[in-house]
Amino acid sequence: MEGTKVTSVNFGTASGYASVKSGSRHIQVEPSGTSTAIIDQTSSFTSGTDSTVFSLNFSSNVWSVITTDDNSAPNSGNAKVRIVSGAPYLGSVDVYVVSAGTDMNTVSPTVSSLAFGSLSSYISVAAGTYQVEFTLPGQKYPYIDTGVLSLSSGQIRTVVGMNTSSGYTAAILSDLN
Repeated sequence: MEGTKVTSVNFGTASGYASVKSGSRHIQVEPSGTSTAIIDQTSSFTSGTDSTVFSLNFSSNVWSVITTDDNSAPNSGNAKVRIVSGAPYLGSVDVYVVSAGTDMNTVSPTVSSLAFGSLSSYISVAAGTYQVEFTLPGQKYPYIDTGVLSLSSGQIRTVVGMNTSSGYTAAILSDLN
């Protein structure tokens, strides 16, 4: 029996939420064009919740992190941002969520020593323009910089720092709005 199927999700992108019944569910992730699962696990889902399945690490040693998302509305005039440390070459990172153009030397990290494969809690920020920058712990050099990220009131975003074949990048996922 075939269940919910999400196809053609490229590196650094996400599908929309897919509806699944609550309870224990079998999850498989297969590279496009193959039928060999690189993730094959069973997880439990609760009725009325939104969840995200992250495939992390390199394809030779991929594993998943499954989260329950908090898509409750932020306070009026605010947005929410969650950070995922998904760059195995960086390992643990300090992450700065700062107003666009802020000199990182003048501020402390928003999230300190976020381990590879970990997610921050949601961070509430006033609607506006931001940059999310990933550094090695205790350092100020941004290995990953989202560039200017405009956040409107009510939006919820997940920022994933990742490795690429030539360095690093960030994916901005639209959790809500």
